[in-house]
Amino acid sequence: MSSALIVNPRASRVTPELTVGVEQALAAGGDVDTLITEGPRHAADLAATAANTYGRLYVFGGEYFDNGGRVHPEAW
Repeated sequence: MSSALIVNPRASRVTPELTVGVEQALAAGGDVDTLITEGPRHAADLAATAANTYGRLYVFGGEYFDNGGRVHPEAW
Protein backbone atom coordinates (compact mmCIF):
# COMPACT_ATOMS: atom_id res chain seq x y z
CA MET A 1 0.00 0.00 0.00
CA SER A 2 1.53 3.32 -1.00
CA SER A 3 1.73 6.21 1.43
CA ALA A 4 2.17 9.96 1.27
CA LEU A 5 4.05 12.00 3.84
CA ILE A 6 3.01 15.65 3.89
CA VAL A 7 5.78 17.82 5.35
CA ASN A 8 5.73 21.44 6.43
CA PRO A 9 9.43 22.36 6.09
CA ARG A 10 8.83 25.76 7.68
CA ALA A 11 7.50 24.35 10.95
CA SER A 12 9.74 25.25 13.85
CA ARG A 13 10.57 21.65 14.80
CA VAL A 14 10.86 20.17 11.33
CA THR A 15 14.40 19.75 10.05
CA PRO A 16 15.76 18.02 6.96
CA GLU A 17 17.39 15.41 9.20
CA LEU A 18 14.17 14.65 11.06
CA THR A 19 12.27 14.49 7.77
CA VAL A 20 14.71 11.86 6.45
CA GLY A 21 14.27 9.90 9.68
CA VAL A 22 10.48 9.95 9.36
CA GLU A 23 10.74 8.93 5.68
CA GLN A 24 13.00 6.01 6.58
CA ALA A 25 10.73 4.85 9.39
CA LEU A 26 7.65 4.96 7.18
CA ALA A 27 9.47 3.27 4.29
CA ALA A 28 9.83 0.17 6.44
CA GLY A 29 6.13 -0.34 5.76
CA GLY A 30 6.22 0.28 2.00
CA ASP A 31 6.64 3.01 -0.58
CA VAL A 32 6.39 6.59 0.65
CA ASP A 33 6.15 9.76 -1.43
CA THR A 34 7.02 12.99 0.36
CA LEU A 35 4.90 16.03 -0.48
CA ILE A 36 6.24 19.41 0.66
CA THR A 37 3.91 22.25 1.58
CA GLU A 38 4.55 25.60 -0.07
CA GLY A 39 2.49 27.94 2.07
CA PRO A 40 -0.44 28.37 4.45
CA ARG A 41 -3.22 25.82 4.04
CA HIS A 42 -1.34 24.03 1.26
CA ALA A 43 -1.31 20.86 3.40
CA ALA A 44 -5.10 20.71 3.14
CA ASP A 45 -4.92 20.85 -0.65
CA LEU A 46 -2.19 18.20 -0.74
CA ALA A 47 -4.18 15.94 1.59
CA ALA A 48 -7.37 16.29 -0.45
CA THR A 49 -5.55 15.30 -3.63
CA ALA A 50 -3.45 12.59 -2.00
CA ALA A 51 -6.52 10.96 -0.44
CA ASN A 52 -7.55 9.87 -3.91
CA THR A 53 -4.14 8.42 -4.76
CA TYR A 54 -2.59 6.94 -1.62
CA GLY A 55 -3.72 4.27 0.79
CA ARG A 56 -2.25 6.10 3.78
CA LEU A 57 -1.52 9.74 4.58
CA TYR A 58 0.97 10.93 7.18
CA VAL A 59 1.67 14.50 8.20
CA PHE A 60 4.90 15.84 9.64
CA GLY A 61 4.01 19.35 10.58
CA GLY A 62 4.22 21.88 13.25
CA GLU A 63 2.11 24.39 14.99
CA TYR A 64 -1.37 23.08 14.18
CA PHE A 65 -0.79 19.57 15.53
CA ASP A 66 -0.97 18.62 19.17
CA ASN A 67 0.87 15.75 20.85
CA GLY A 68 -2.01 13.36 20.22
CA GLY A 69 -1.70 13.83 16.47
CA ARG A 70 -4.96 15.74 16.23
CA VAL A 71 -5.27 18.66 13.84
CA HIS A 72 -6.48 21.96 15.23
CA PRO A 73 -9.48 23.36 13.31
CA GLU A 74 -7.62 26.55 12.32
CA ALA A 75 -5.30 24.43 10.14
CA TRP A 76 -8.05 23.65 7.66
